[in-house]
Amino acid sequence: MSCNPRTPTIALIAAALIAPAATAQVVTPPVTPPERAPAFKPQPPAPAAQPRPAQPKTPEVDFVPITERDNDGEIVMLDTPPEYLALAHNPLVDLPTLVRIAPGFYERRLKVERLVADQIDLLLDVENGLVEEARVADETALRASATRLAVFTANPSISPSITGDLIIAGRLRPDIGAVTQNILRAHQQDLTEDAMTTPTTADGATPLDQMMHRVLRMSISEFEYYFRRLMLDTADYFDAIQPQLGLDSDTAAKVAPLAARLGNESDIDERAILIREIFSHLDTDTRREAMRLAIGMRPEIDPTDLMDPIPAGATPVSLDDETRRDLIFQLIEGGRVDTSAFLE
Repeated sequence: MSCNPRTPTIALIAAALIAPAATAQVVTPPVTPPERAPAFKPQPPAPAAQPRPAQPKTPEVDFVPITERDNDGEIVMLDTPPEYLALAHNPLVDLPTLVRIAPGFYERRLKVERLVADQIDLLLDVENGLVEEARVADETALRASATRLAVFTANPSISPSITGDLIIAGRLRPDIGAVTQNILRAHQQDLTEDAMTTPTTADGATPLDQMMHRVLRMSISEFEYYFRRLMLDTADYFDAIQPQLGLDSDTAAKVAPLAARLGNESDIDERAILIREIFSHLDTDTRREAMRLAIGMRPEIDPTDLMDPIPAGATPVSLDDETRRDLIFQLIEGGRVDTSAFLE
């Protein structure tokens, strides 16, 4: 049998390639000795804890309560945010303080209004009884309502109080803020004590339920206030807003007669009703857009230019509660205050 002359050559080449691997000795790699541990050095003792600075003592100041009562002594629910009234009733808020904190009111308004526009449906639900429907006995429903309202009371994008905003910004002294909080606490105590003496309502709200309702409404009162204000602003600008909403033909047909009535209506209560009827035909995104457009259509206001500084050497007059209240709400509306009118 003849053999293939190439076979030995292939075998030899294969053997030559394989042999080194097959015949190589297994060599143990050198062992690297472990590094010597660094010499022990005792750590210096931790510095002694520094004592916390003492909190400023809340001044003992007499104030007129913000709780309003009728001729029979019954509590009248406030239609303005209690915290703003508490600032107005704080005797420590003198004219120099008011000049310092003046920009904070309109700045705060813009922040709150943006959140109001985002949460328009929730605020409409509140207006329609969301809080009053809650019952202490129904823990699941109560928790659900509280969770929804937390967007106002525990929102990381906005402080729950204007007093906190002003203190953080360095505009309001903490002791003045503390007195303001005392005034608020006194009002809340009035509300809760009064609620606990009321009978159970026809729809089953016990005194405890009613107390809870008042506390919840007080916690979101600022947002409700600006919601009502922004709804009226939206009504005022609706003729200009409507063409920018891109309404479909069916929605436009429903809105048009209401908008016409709104344009001819001067009574503020009727205007408030009509804008809500219009909103009932709009979806959530369109409602938000309408409110944002209303904010943008207002005259541009520089919050830092609402009160002039007090000239050196000038003597401010003392402010009473009513004057402070008028000035604060003028600043909220973006109205400029003539500081010189309050100097001797």
